[in-house]
Amino acid sequence: MLEMPVNGERRWAHLVVVPSYCGLSDYARQVTQSAPELTNGLAVFVIQDGRISEVRPFMKTVDLRVSETID
Repeated sequence: MLEMPVNGERRWAHLVVVPSYCGLSDYARQVTQSAPELTNGLAVFVIQDGRISEVRPFMKTVDLRVSETID
């Protein structure tokens, strides 16, 4: 929990710590034969009246394939 000022009032925020955004190295992707895309995300929990009223997921997919051009 974190106490912080909001509009001149002291409010408490409930925080959840999850692993950071990270991707696989080229070697790890090759060894594990991973898919060419990596999806990362996080979720925001909206708490109203002491209960979770909504969960808002934020997701991003990254294409890990590399395109090379020979001139």
